[in-house]
Amino acid sequence: MELGYIGLGAMGGASVSGGPRGTDAGTITGGTWVHAYLHRVDGVLSNACHWYRHADKPTSATPLNEEWVALTRVVAMRVRS
Repeated sequence: MELGYIGLGAMGGASVSGGPRGTDAGTITGGTWVHAYLHRVDGVLSNACHWYRHADKPTSATPLNEEWVALTRVVAMRVRS
C-alpha cells in the first residue's frame, strides 16, 4: 500500500495544515484531484483551481463533504480495477 492511500483514508476530509500531504500528481490514483481538494479544504483556492485543471475537473463548488464522498468512490473504483 502506497503512503498516498494511507493518507487518503486517514484524511477523511479533515484539514491538516502544512502542505500537500503526499498527494502530488501521480502519487496515488486520482492524486491530482485529491491535491486540488486538499487545497480547497485549506482555503487556498488559487492552488485548488490550478490542481483541478491538472485533474481535468472543473473547480468544485460542491460542499466539501459531498466532494470527499465522490472523490473516495472514484479512487476506490480505480484501485480495484
